[in-house]
Amino acid sequence: MTLAIFDGPSKAGADENDLMRQFSAAVEAINSGKFVEGRKSLDALEQTAGRVPPGDPSYRRAQDLLKRLPEARRVSFQNSANASRTAAEKAVQAADPAEAARHWKQAVADLEELTKLAPNEKRYAEDLVESKRRVAQCQVVAGLFQGREPDDKLRAAAGETKPKPLYVSAPTFLLPPYDKTAWIDPFSKPGEVVVVQLWGAADESALFAVESIRALSKQYGPRGVRIVSAALDDGNGLAKLDEIMKQYPPSVSAGIDDRAEMYQAYMQGGYSLPAYIAIGRDRRASWIDGREPIETAAGLAAWLGDEVAKPPAGLATPAVRYFPQAEPIQAVAVADGIPQEIGPAGKPMLLIVAADSDDGPHFEVAAALAKQYGDRLQTAVLVVSERFDDGRSAAEKGAVPVFHVRYTCPPVTHRTIVAVWSRFRRGGGFSRWRPWRGTPNIRPPY
Repeated sequence: MTLAIFDGPSKAGADENDLMRQFSAAVEAINSGKFVEGRKSLDALEQTAGRVPPGDPSYRRAQDLLKRLPEARRVSFQNSANASRTAAEKAVQAADPAEAARHWKQAVADLEELTKLAPNEKRYAEDLVESKRRVAQCQVVAGLFQGREPDDKLRAAAGETKPKPLYVSAPTFLLPPYDKTAWIDPFSKPGEVVVVQLWGAADESALFAVESIRALSKQYGPRGVRIVSAALDDGNGLAKLDEIMKQYPPSVSAGIDDRAEMYQAYMQGGYSLPAYIAIGRDRRASWIDGREPIETAAGLAAWLGDEVAKPPAGLATPAVRYFPQAEPIQAVAVADGIPQEIGPAGKPMLLIVAADSDDGPHFEVAAALAKQYGDRLQTAVLVVSERFDDGRSAAEKGAVPVFHVRYTCPPVTHRTIVAVWSRFRRGGGFSRWRPWRGTPNIRPPY
């Protein structure tokens, strides 16, 4: 909110002009973000204008300015509170929760003044309660970053971010590792508390997510908590992921979400990053995701404090595999125009799904993998398009079978993805379709 200032001097006299100059200087300070300086100028103006006696040529101007002072003060505190909130958000993005707490404290001080200046404004009272909660949440996370657990008083002030229950017995899953080594199995040790952080290197919360996972690993890793990170980046975001991984080498098992078992079993709609999958010693799975990263981290810290205190002895630790059944795809073979069912034929299948013949470089990938793994792998291209001719042009691009389907089929819902169908995988499990980011120099994940 911006205050209006006087454009020029009055013809009434030097005293009135001085009053207007004082008011304009105070307004300019407030509009430029110098809130304390502006309020001091308003206080000085109040004293000067209040001493102007009736009958003085500048009396009417003095009284007019005195009437405008309460609104100017209200705007100064409101703008200061807004600026403090913005600064706190930036501090969180910079992974500095202690600095964020300082800014939220300023917002609390401003809102306390606003509730006095405008006691009937319900929004100020509501914002004050929320800002006090944010201060406590920042202090909880700042303690986490410094290796401290919050006490009961601070936890109560931070409010309760209730985890969303997902499963009584958590479905297990594997994640492809960022470093392309062994698959990550968060459930390798029965009875462990498991925390999986979902984050995005291309998201503005990336640095906060990195520092959060480091703090969690340092504080709770030695206490038997298995901590895993799962990056949700794809496409252009993978370059940003490479950049962050080089700058901040991972301190925990770092995976890349492949839209397979974990995504299908756990992902919730409308999430904000970073979010967490939290699995207790009893294998109950929950989803922790607040409105803001700081709220999510504070909720996770509270949950972990309770969970690690539970003794592992006597708790059930079963887990169940999660392999949703793959549905065969009804498509038309471009070569002869005969409808066929794409599905099991004794070997795993690598299926390139595209929207047209120019939809990505994956046709070359399919041809290269067919040549390299032809004895163990079926390879095909599925073109999802209204026009059958799109399939014909794709068939001319490589030596792999090309199929056409007019509408997106239920098992495959993404354009330009690589899906792997496997009858059996790593010793057992049901058939499933799963996306896979692959290039000719990376072995297929089966």
